[in-house]
Amino acid sequence: MTTLPLNHEAIEFTRSAVARILDCSVLTVANREKRGVYPPPRRGTNNYRYYTLVDIFELQEISHSATYLKPVLVELYDKGYKDPKTCSDIVDAALMAYNTETKGDQSS
Repeated sequence: MTTLPLNHEAIEFTRSAVARILDCSVLTVANREKRGVYPPPRRGTNNYRYYTLVDIFELQEISHSATYLKPVLVELYDKGYKDPKTCSDIVDAALMAYNTETKGDQSS
């Protein structure tokens, strides 16, 4: 049995998962990246784009959409995170990290 990472920074999502979370098409995400609306995501050795939960929260803010956690939780469940408490802890940690980054950016 594979052990799933519990650190929100180690959990990554593909562009298609991000599109499902943001309720838009993969092409929309790609176009927003290309135009510079979205910051470039991390690239894997396979050249795929990978996003963290903090990245997703940032994209939700850029898109002026509310932070809907249900699609994030669905994606975590699909990755194998079946325990609601674990999912909640992961999302809470990512939200805290995102809020810390956001407050840090505003005070500069």
